Amino acid sequence: MATDRHPYSMLGDLQKDLTNQAIIVRLIRKWEACNRRRGSKLMSLDLLLMDETGFVIKAPINHRLARYYNNIFQEVSIYYISNFALDENNGRLKLTDHKLSIQFTHLTIASEVLDDAPRIGKPTFRFHSHEQLLMLANTNQIYIRMIRP
Repeated sequence: MATDRHPYSMLGDLQKDLTNQAIIVRLIRKWEACNRRRGSKLMSLDLLLMDETGFVIKAPINHRLARYYNNIFQEVSIYYISNFALDENNGRLKLTDHKLSIQFTHLTIASEVLDDAPRIGKPTFRFHSHEQLLMLANTNQIYIRMIRP
């Protein structure tokens, strides 16, 4: 895919061993991950990003870079991101189904897309039946937030 100015990949097409990949995504959620045992010391700025096909990927930003990028990103806005690294998405808390996560570096470029932005929808809830929830319990396959009526 490409806009008039920038070629980019879909999140489903990202490959760990390729270089110079770029994406255009909507920031659907941003939060600070803090270490409560160390006086709420910032560990990372975590992002959930969604592309126009609906794929979602996690993008943690190291605490050393978080102050710089925190002012750039606003939830719901669309961004062009390039010069990032990719790593396996194998953390204890798996927030997305994507096999990779984006790792920001000091070379990563992120800029808001104001013109010619692709149509990227808004995030939706993922509903599961009771049987599906039981099958997913304690599997580390998907993060589930229980909502009680």
